[in-house]
Amino acid sequence: CLFEAICGIYWPSMGIVKSKHVPEEVRATMYNLFRIPLNLIVVIVLSNLGAISDDAVFATCAFLLAAAAAMQHAFYTISRADDKREGQSLELASVETEGLIGSS
Repeated sequence: CLFEAICGIYWPSMGIVKSKHVPEEVRATMYNLFRIPLNLIVVIVLSNLGAISDDAVFATCAFLLAAAAAMQHAFYTISRADDKREGQSLELASVETEGLIGSS
């Protein structure tokens, strides 16, 4: 039940984030390009399943999760900067509009 609730929150949230930051024209191409490294990692791990120790698998997973967290933080920082820039341009546009309306 908890897993279903988490998935019920996660997938719509990710859909909103993806639709906001990935343009419709390139969305399918971007998703397919990101699937290539993922599939490559799966093939490498499955083909070396007996040769890789549990410690190496755990270390690799920890490294990849840390890298994903760092990239997510960088993406969040860039996104916040873009939002602030958009807010400033909206404020500037409203000030200019008010000046035009007030002077007529």
